[in-house]
Amino acid sequence: MITSCPINCTNNPHLVFFKGKIRATFFVLTIFVRNNLFQKQNDMKRFLSIGVMLSLIVAFSSCSSKPDDLPVSQNASATKSTSIIAAAGNTTSSEITFKLSDFSTLSKYVEWVESGLVQTTSVISVSGITSGQVVELTNVKLSLKSNSKTSLDLPTITANASFKELPQLNFLQKVLDEVVNKGISTVVLSYKATNDITTSVTFSMKIDGKFSF
Repeated sequence: MITSCPINCTNNPHLVFFKGKIRATFFVLTIFVRNNLFQKQNDMKRFLSIGVMLSLIVAFSSCSSKPDDLPVSQNASATKSTSIIAAAGNTTSSEITFKLSDFSTLSKYVEWVESGLVQTTSVISVSGITSGQVVELTNVKLSLKSNSKTSLDLPTITANASFKELPQLNFLQKVLDEVVNKGISTVVLSYKATNDITTSVTFSMKIDGKFSF
């Protein structure tokens, strides 16, 4: 009759190794469960944060909903000008700034303007040159202050003139796009005067636009 275990359960290396593996496996499972619980807590926090953000967005949207009488589109116009006074041989520059608020017809719906389309009645013009006045402006150029690469070259100016062909309308469209997107657009006018200009000459930009909401 066998009265004792034929294997030394305490010192047998195989059993010791097996016990070690069990302990290691239990340790890894414990870390895995803890990490999962921590991840679920983080996920719950994220879900709560997303819920709060969605609530704020819904609240904001309800506050800024479009008015019932908002038209599909509306025409509006704005004209800005600058005076030309220069010494002979000098290159001079000045700025013309358009703001969305300059289109006064839009005042009631300005918040909901989505786009603007320049109309063919828009024009760039020079006025105020009298018959006895000698004026010659060369290297006349318009460019966006925010991006000088967006520019328009005008011909030499010696008399009152209007520019409303496709190149000029395209430039005005870019000005209007910036006004709609940013609320403001600044145009830089630069030119070189061949003669002294002591009597003010007016350089104007008129933008007629059809605005959609």
